[in-house]
Parts: sequence; structure tokens; C-alpha cells
Amino acid sequence: MINTKKKVVCYSYSLNGVQDADAMGYLRIVAPYTNADYEIIPGIENNEIKIHPIEFSDIVIIQRNFPNNFSKYTQVIENARYYQKPVIFDIDDLFFFLPENHPDRLNHTFTSSLLPIFQAIMEANYVTVTTPRLKQALDQLNPNIEVLPNYLDDNIWKLRNPVLDKNNSMDIVIGYMGTNSHQADLIYIFPVLKDLLFTYPNRVKFRFWGIKPPEDFLSNPNVEWIPFYSLDYQQFAHFFQTQQADIFISPLLNNEFNECKSPLKFLEYSSLGVPGVYSSIEPYSNIIDNRTTGLLAQSLEDWKECLVELIEKPDFRFELAQNALVFLKDNWLLSRNKQIIENILQKVTLPLKIVNQNPLEVINSINKQNHDFMDHLNKMIFVNDQKIDQLEKENQQMIDEILTYYLSKSWQFTRPLRKIRRLYLRKKND
Repeated sequence: MINTKKKVVCYSYSLNGVQDADAMGYLRIVAPYTNADYEIIPGIENNEIKIHPIEFSDIVIIQRNFPNNFSKYTQVIENARYYQKPVIFDIDDLFFFLPENHPDRLNHTFTSSLLPIFQAIMEANYVTVTTPRLKQALDQLNPNIEVLPNYLDDNIWKLRNPVLDKNNSMDIVIGYMGTNSHQADLIYIFPVLKDLLFTYPNRVKFRFWGIKPPEDFLSNPNVEWIPFYSLDYQQFAHFFQTQQADIFISPLLNNEFNECKSPLKFLEYSSLGVPGVYSSIEPYSNIIDNRTTGLLAQSLEDWKECLVELIEKPDFRFELAQNALVFLKDNWLLSRNKQIIENILQKVTLPLKIVNQNPLEVINSINKQNHDFMDHLNKMIFVNDQKIDQLEKENQQMIDEILTYYLSKSWQFTRPLRKIRRLYLRKKND
């Protein structure tokens, strides 16, 4: 049977085969393109970057920080241009404006990728982003930006109906799920969480998935940390659906980087039939109807008031959870948004639009120089590592020789003579 599906080849470090993708790879590539009946061809398999699939594909996707491998990125672009394949650059975060206290900025995770990402956005035929806010932030770099939202894939997320605690007699579990990149967001809200533990010592429990809370908070017997956080998004989804909570929280500090994020946590939390309190900034403030599908908090006082209200009012928790679930079903399931995705991809396959090339020559030149410089540094590191290894071997050989000599019979036998000689020399000098 002839395969008539259109093919998309993807160059992404988030996609190690279609069945093994992290959140970025699954939400941005596997789920939407599979749903739109595209065949996905990984451009990277077993850490090997393959160029030849470009010729036989309909679309080329480059994702996130792949351009940091600048020589391979350049090959991908050159081959896509040669075979006249449209290039999509997909990005889900505004890395150019990482907050100063963000772990990825402190660790320089994306520092070397920023200029290559900048170039990739400018020279792609199309750019897909997660939110209108992110599109607005990048519009000046490319006129052909499309919003491809992170929909909830109901093939792997099975929606759970809310449960009403009629007597409000059970312990209340307040949950948070996230990675270590949200340390600053959680630190902001910890004063409120500590206050609730003091106010409700026998009633409220906290449960964290992924990110580890501070030790002074974790030491409380009513705080639980579950470190499991699979990089495989499908595994994570299956695991998280087995977990329980009565209230979810999603604090975000108010900055440009966070404003460009997607409302994914709201979708995942709501799918479990659990109400939530969210920071009153985009991405949440533009899709959550406050006090109808969730609660929005602007200050620490708001956070405390919202959480106390949900702790004390089981009927309100149930109402919010029900409304959020209905809103999710009607608007944010992948299965119900196939046409939107297809419309975006139809635009992508139209005749290629001309991209402004004026600054690209300069950026390309800078990127090449940076790439050459990094190669030079890596070679120097390699040479120095070899020298260190050699010195360590020589040092160990000397230690072995000294020990061998020290433990030898001749050394043991002549030891009294050496002692007599030292005493003689000392007496003579006196």
C-alpha cells in the first residue's frame, strides 16, 4: 500500500524517535502533526544528525536550541533551500528575556544558543509559537509567525470528573507540579504555604511533583515530595493521572518571560477534575474566567485568601473544577482542534514568502565566528584534559615507585643504619 501521508522531518533534541519525546517534542511536534495526519521523521536518531530525509519530506522543522549546533543547522538550511522545502522554526519560550534569577540563565543553559536562535527565527519561512503574547514579542524578527497552541492530547489524557467532599471532613492536599526551572516562582509563594501549615496543622497537606521544596519546608511531616518526573511526556502523563490533590497551584512571577508561557498547567490540572489558583498574569489571565474556571491571584494576600476560601468551601472547589473541565473539553482538546492545526499547515505549504535578509549576513558571520571560537575552546579543553590525564598517570607511577621502594627488604634492612647516620651527623654538628 502506497503511503500518501505528507512527511515532516524534525531537527530537535526533544525528539529521540516519535515514541520517545519530552514535553517540548510531544506537545509541539508529535501530537499536533500526528493529529494532522503527517508522518514524522526524526532528523536526529541516536545522537546522529541526518540530512538526507530533507529531500523526501514536505516540511522541515527546526526546534528550539538545535541551531546552536551551527554547522549542522547550516547544512539543514542549505539543503532545505536546495530542495525548496519550507522551513518552520518552532519555539515555546522567550529565551532572549530569561529573568536574571532563572536557573537556565544562572547556569548559562541557553546563552550560547541565543544568537543562533535569533538567526533561525529570522531566516525561517515560518515560525510557530505557543501563544499570541510570544508571537507579539517576536513579530519584529519575522513577518510569518503562526500561533500553534499547546492543546491537551486526549489520546493520552483521560478526563476525570470532579468529586464533591460534601462534609468537608477530609484532609486537603494542595499540589504543585513542575521542574526545577520554577524555583523562583515557588520561593515567592512559600510564605503563604508556611502560613497555611501553621493555620491548618491537622488539615492541610502539601504535595510536590518534580521540583524539590526547600529543606525547612520539606521537613514538615505534612509536606510530601515525589521526585518522579519522567522526561518522556507520555510516561509523565500516565503517571500524573494516577496522582491525587484537592487544590492545585501555579504561581508565576510577573515578568516578560513568564507572560509568554503557555497555559499548559491549567489544562493538565483541570483534566484531573481539580480546581486551581493561578497567578494573575498571562498565560492564565487571558483564558481563565476568574471565580468561574479558576482563581487568579495578584499578590501574596490574594494567594492566601484564594487558598483559604477553597480549603473552607468544598462546594466552590467542586464548582470551579466542573467549570474548568467543561471549558477544557469545549476549547482545548487536541481532537477538537484538528482544523485549526490543518489551517496553519496549509499556510506553511503555500509558496514561500521572501524573508528580509538584510541583517542575516552580519548575524551569520557572527555565528560562524562564535562557532569557530567554541570549536577552538573545545580543542584546547581536550588537549588540556589529555595533559592532565598524563600527569595523573605519571604522578601515580611515582607514588607506586616510592611505595615499592619503601616496602622493599633492602629499605627495611638499612633503616637502622640510616638512623645511626642521622644521630652521628646531628652530634657532629653540635
